[in-house]
Amino acid sequence: MALTFDCGASGTPTPAILEALRQAEVRVTFFITGQWATTNPDLTRQIAAEHEIANHSWSHRDFSQLSDQEIRTEMERTEAAIAYVAGVSTKPFWRAPFGSRNARILSAVH
Repeated sequence: MALTFDCGASGTPTPAILEALRQAEVRVTFFITGQWATTNPDLTRQIAAEHEIANHSWSHRDFSQLSDQEIRTEMERTEAAIAYVAGVSTKPFWRAPFGSRNARILSAVH
């Protein structure tokens, strides 16, 4: 079983979530948007020190509405931002915003 969290909105509840996970000795995966990582660099570093980080796109746009290049840009910007802020890679894990995925999206992300 895997427990995951999405980080793309407010960072306000994150410290309490991290403390609860620490108390329970549970390690999870956080799917983080690039915008969230750059807005919350200290939290991103804290998450990276204790948990796995995965890519949740730059701006949480619906991939079914984007071109292949726009999808790649969303993913690449996020990878670069998280690597810069926290010194870790999100690869190979990612989560499509809104769960929007099909063969074309999977191909673009791959």
